[in-house]
Amino acid sequence: MEKLVQRLVRYELWFRKKLMVLEYARGIGNNAQACRDFNIPDSSFYEWKKAYEKEGKAGLRRKKPVAYSHPKKIPIQVAEKILQIRRAYQLGPERIMWYLERYHGISVSDRVSTVSWLATALTGWPKQHHGGLCTPNDMLKRFRGIIFRSM
Repeated sequence: MEKLVQRLVRYELWFRKKLMVLEYARGIGNNAQACRDFNIPDSSFYEWKKAYEKEGKAGLRRKKPVAYSHPKKIPIQVAEKILQIRRAYQLGPERIMWYLERYHGISVSDRVSTVSWLATALTGWPKQHHGGLCTPNDMLKRFRGIIFRSM
């Protein structure tokens, strides 16, 4: 939570800096001098200016560069089904894939890694992550992030 607040503060400060540079340039009437005074590349300044003229202050706010959905992402219903099967029957990833195909007509993928990751996300199995053990809470946060970004 603390990192999120720090990131939001950083974005707000960056937004204010853009706005201040644009207002300063308008006040002195010289864009090149404003860029030199604030040590900002001309290209960035003119991108900000173009965005400001087009969208107003909202154009200076940060926009997410990533897509909200990925074409190969597992749908929420399938992910929930995988977790439900894992909790109910304690099956491994290969058997979960087989179970989904046979009884539900759902083909997840050819790779077991996605099902394996989802199956371990809420069950607490230890899993290597960046050289150390990843806790179930870390896995759950990551899982929720993937699900909520797609909505």
